[in-house]
Amino acid sequence: MRQFAEESGRATERRILDAAIECFTRFGNDKTTLTDVARTAGLSRQTIYRYFPDRAALLEAVDRFEEDNMRTAAAQLGADSASFEDFIASLAAREAAETRRYRTRHHLAARDRGLFHSLFLSQSRSIERFSMVIRPQLVAAADRGELRPGLDIDQAAEWIAIALAGINRLARASTFDLDDPDEVGRFVASHACHGLMALPSPPAHRRQRAWATHDKEA
Repeated sequence: MRQFAEESGRATERRILDAAIECFTRFGNDKTTLTDVARTAGLSRQTIYRYFPDRAALLEAVDRFEEDNMRTAAAQLGADSASFEDFIASLAAREAAETRRYRTRHHLAARDRGLFHSLFLSQSRSIERFSMVIRPQLVAAADRGELRPGLDIDQAAEWIAIALAGINRLARASTFDLDDPDEVGRFVASHACHGLMALPSPPAHRRQRAWATHDKEA
């Protein structure tokens, strides 16, 4: 009986979170109320308050929910990617897709003050979260010989995290399509990873010519 109640409680909480995400997407941060969430979830306001005593608690729960999703997705992307740059491209593409799903640029253009405030306050935490999922992939890339010798892993992780954390704050771009997650991913990865990667070895025939030149000079 207790297990059933706990499972039912988790299902209700997830139902509320899904409804909240839908409302934030449709109405924006400023205009979403707990009444909207209750109506969308098909629950009473009293039920919403039983799980989340106020709007701030609901916003925090949605943030944790999305963080868990990002961590899970990042681990899978890391396992599926052929290289570190591919991983960053996929992670950036996912962030661009999430920004599009939440209609973040639309709500920012509509001067959603609550969203402005939330993005400003969450920037440091967003950078920290991205750093935490990027760092293990950098370590793995270093072990594979993909990174230049002597690279500071922590600094590199923070640098790329800063680039990723800024995606949902972009209002427009002139050299790539913000509405195309894959294009955003390629753009971010190609520039954020520049300077981190090991230089490719020259072709064998170029090495042979270099050695021959060195022998003649000797």
